[in-house]
Amino acid sequence: MRQRHPHNWSDHFVATRPATGLPPGATPYQPVNDLLAAIGFLTTIPVPARAQRAPLSRMASWFPIAGLVVAAPVVAVLWLPLEAQVRAWLALAAWVAMTGGLHLDGLADTADAAMAAVPRQRRQEILHDVHAGTWAVVALIFVLLGKWILLASPRLPAAAICLAPLLARAFAPLWMAIAPPQPGSQLGQAARPGRAAAMIAASSGVALATTSGLMGILPWSHLLRVVAVTLLTGLSLMLVLHHRLGGFGGDATGATIECCELAALAALTLLG
Repeated sequence: MRQRHPHNWSDHFVATRPATGLPPGATPYQPVNDLLAAIGFLTTIPVPARAQRAPLSRMASWFPIAGLVVAAPVVAVLWLPLEAQVRAWLALAAWVAMTGGLHLDGLADTADAAMAAVPRQRRQEILHDVHAGTWAVVALIFVLLGKWILLASPRLPAAAICLAPLLARAFAPLWMAIAPPQPGSQLGQAARPGRAAAMIAASSGVALATTSGLMGILPWSHLLRVVAVTLLTGLSLMLVLHHRLGGFGGDATGATIECCELAALAALTLLG
């Protein structure tokens, strides 16, 4: 039996603070606090308790930076003087460890529900089932094996790997903001990022990605292809999952992040 990850996207809520002169549920704008909140939300890195109270509507702007934090140990491992396949396996292990399997849990749940040949209402029930079905196992093997193969490829520029977790998380708030919420999802309207935060995350993610072109890590044409593939992958999945599940929730967001990371790695490796 696979137990649901305790740090699930759908379990996040809008936090409130003691009286500060702001409307109920509002919190003062604190960039460092919101950045730490995004890192604590998307990674296994411990952050101060006060940062965990920042609302998703604000921390979403910092998701691209959290993606770079996830990428840092992965890139570091890939520079170790080891056999390519061993190095790729260790890098993948670091990648999973940095997120605690948060998005993989969403991928497994979403695959089981979205691929089931049953009515939509039954798919929504499957989505909240703690058992892992056939499609969950297939999806996990496909994504993890795909990442391992691509990380071991000599055509993959190690320094550019940071683009995969960066872009996948930069575009995630966009899907959450524009797609209707999934019925029954705790990631409801109150906790969804606003359009402004989503646009900030997406634009800042693309801006950070362009530094790889400015630094000469990737040719500009290659960089544009990676951004386009990641964006189209996320958009396509958002539309499919909205159709299959009746909305877009926390598990669907996690699944989309995993697939966008795989798509970005594939574009980095195959489209150069």
